[in-house]
Amino acid sequence: MKKYKKLKITVGILCLLLIIAIPLCYYLIYISYNHLTVNTYDIKSQKIENSNGENIKFVVVGDLHDRLFKSTVVYWLKDTISGINFKFTFSEI
Repeated sequence: MKKYKKLKITVGILCLLLIIAIPLCYYLIYISYNHLTVNTYDIKSQKIENSNGENIKFVVVGDLHDRLFKSTVVYWLKDTISGINFKFTFSEI
């Protein structure tokens, strides 16, 4: 009888984890397809310094999963990029 009790507890915990994990994964996928995010990376290297000894800033606009966004999002993206003070822009879109 104790074996079945432990088995029921184990199965219950696994079901609870699945009930939590599936919506969480769905939410993360939804966010990646429907919302824009900005990531910054600081890479210090003498190979990419300008004449003043400062690192050059690049803007890379990545894969947006072939989505069409409202014009407000386009303006937000332009405002975000223009506030970075960059030298080069790379885009996949």
